[in-house]
Amino acid sequence: MMKPMPDLSLNAPNTPASRLATRLAFWISGVEASAWAPMVPFVKQRLQVDDRSLGLLLLCMGIGSVAAMVRTGSLCARYGCKPVVLMGGLGMAMLLPVLALAALMVLVPLLAHRVKQATGLPQ
Repeated sequence: MMKPMPDLSLNAPNTPASRLATRLAFWISGVEASAWAPMVPFVKQRLQVDDRSLGLLLLCMGIGSVAAMVRTGSLCARYGCKPVVLMGGLGMAMLLPVLALAALMVLVPLLAHRVKQATGLPQ
């Protein structure tokens, strides 16, 4: 006799509303990335950094994303996905204009320090 397959959906409803919410979350993330990408040359010029420093800054963004993903898993387990996705989207919407207006090299490490404090990562 065959055993029933375990439910791997983590009790997520498969409704039109949940599918729309998933699509919107990924769409918003894509819009944020596409809004940031064209600003990279302007940020490089405004901060007056060379290619090496800019590459390091961009690498730090990737490392920060991976670190945030680790923290996001525990936040989703504690509060649920909806508030975490909403707060992440809101935070990104507020942070994107700051990145566009960053005129001082001091602002980037300061923002990184704030992100580390907010995520609870070691200083």
